[in-house]
Amino acid sequence: MPTSDATLDEGLYQVVFAAKSAPLAQCLLRGADPTPVDFTYAFWVLVRPAGVVLVDTGFGEDVARRRGIGYRRRPVDALAALGVGAADVSDVILTHLHFDHAGGLRDFPRARIHLQRADLAFYTGPAMRFPLCASAVEKDDLAALAEADEQGRLHLLDGAGVLFDGVTVHDVGGHTPGSQIVDVTAPRGRVVLASDVAHLYDNLEKRVPFPVLHDLPSCCEAFETVDRLAAEGAVVVPGHDGRVMGRHRTVPGADPGELVRLG
Repeated sequence: MPTSDATLDEGLYQVVFAAKSAPLAQCLLRGADPTPVDFTYAFWVLVRPAGVVLVDTGFGEDVARRRGIGYRRRPVDALAALGVGAADVSDVILTHLHFDHAGGLRDFPRARIHLQRADLAFYTGPAMRFPLCASAVEKDDLAALAEADEQGRLHLLDGAGVLFDGVTVHDVGGHTPGSQIVDVTAPRGRVVLASDVAHLYDNLEKRVPFPVLHDLPSCCEAFETVDRLAAEGAVVVPGHDGRVMGRHRTVPGADPGELVRLG
């Protein structure tokens, strides 16, 4: 786990809070390769002078237990160990509403939550009567979103836009109706957090999406969006690939398998 000796300067970081081994075949549509991959669960931390922005908020230990995922600790506890309190988090950007990205929202009671309207409409709509659709989300996460809305903290987006100086979201859909990627101009370079547009580097390299998806053509178009941003000089970070941790800068005092600096 990241240790209390590690601190976060202004910049963009990835924190891994859970992991499992999975065959590559399960990560590629129509995949057949049984090679195991390090499938990580992470959230992202942007430290700015105006406040800390989280991209996604992970999930809790009870969810990990039910879903058979190896768990390390709650994202809010991982942040506390790095000197970031819940009250320091001014904003949360949810890339989409799947259980592994949108849990623990009540841990950040002051944060404004930014989400594509299309995702909320789908996951609170009639499709939830189908177990295969409903299984991707947690009812308690939707309840937490409703509470945030009542408190005036939910910001629903209708497409791409600049959220803050140096932070742009691109709505791409595909994986879910309102999936969005986050384009960050960080102190050490531009980074695109692809989230589940590309769970692994393999998804990008092979142009094959993850098997859980809402719309296949939109998934393919999302790869084109990522390509365009990469051609502009951005470093692309997939959402669940353990190899990210070996390709980016370590943070003094932290376990490099659990905390790296992206930008």
